[in-house]
Amino acid sequence: MKSQPLVHWKNKPENPYEVFSSLKKFCLSYHDYNYNTLNNYLSKAKIPYNNQDIFIEQKNIILKPKPGLLPMQKRNIVPAVRKVLLHKAADEKKRFSLLAI
Repeated sequence: MKSQPLVHWKNKPENPYEVFSSLKKFCLSYHDYNYNTLNNYLSKAKIPYNNQDIFIEQKNIILKPKPGLLPMQKRNIVPAVRKVLLHKAADEKKRFSLLAI
């Protein structure tokens, strides 16, 4: 299962949450935080990183719909074109009748 870091800034009320594609991208954006330290917290021990300014935790990404929440509906594929012989199509008559509308 894939996970991404969810960052909660305690001192930024206007934009308190940020989601990064990887922990490395977060550390490149904010040089005050060490990648190795955060990686030890989040990956091995699965403990969220928490201090007076920030709370970081790994959140799992749901890649597929959860089974059992909605009854599975059978989907039907319907062709979008009609198959007829060329001389029986009468498309010219239909085209001119639509132009008159």
